[in-house]
Amino acid sequence: MHKKLITACLALVAFAAMAVVPALASASPVLTNGSTAVTTGTKIIGKNTGNTKFTTSLGTVECTNAKMTGTLTTNSGTSIEGNIETAEFNNGVGNPCTTSFLGNVTVTPKKLPWCLKAKSTFTADTFQLSSGACAGGGTMEFTLDSTTVGECTYVSTGTPPITGTFTTGTGTLKTEKQGAFTKSAGGSFCPSGGELDMTFDLYTDTGETALKIS
Repeated sequence: MHKKLITACLALVAFAAMAVVPALASASPVLTNGSTAVTTGTKIIGKNTGNTKFTTSLGTVECTNAKMTGTLTTNSGTSIEGNIETAEFNNGVGNPCTTSFLGNVTVTPKKLPWCLKAKSTFTADTFQLSSGACAGGGTMEFTLDSTTVGECTYVSTGTPPITGTFTTGTGTLKTEKQGAFTKSAGGSFCPSGGELDMTFDLYTDTGETALKIS
């Protein structure tokens, strides 16, 4: 009886440990709609969850709305690649983002298309974002047009420009304190640089069906 109790306790401990282990990392990522792999050429939408933030030494630019649209170019079972053809960051269409130090700010993404990719050769559950079509790749760049100090342009200095993470079994991608962006143009009142925080989910081109990375 004593051995049976020990065996039962060990089984409960093992079960409890398994219950708190996160989903297995995706070493061979594939983008799926339900259980079906999404075909290349499909139009994809990325929509923000929470505010997108650009944090500088002077304060934070916050945008309540972010949307990216693009085309899936690779979905091989070991590699996901897509070209982001349009990107917008605002507080609702036609409304600028806000700051406590620059006033209202219009964000203009540069060097489109951008390339979003996740590969089996990357660290598990990570993706990279760069400018230029996925066949190439380069620095990220955007302009902040402020009502108080005019235009301030920022360019990424990292290689790759942006690295983010995703959770296997979802289509949620996240960047935290990424980009190491530095000012490449603008007046002395423009912040010297900043870091990007952004979380977004992937959808079909109608924006109605959520996709996931398996």
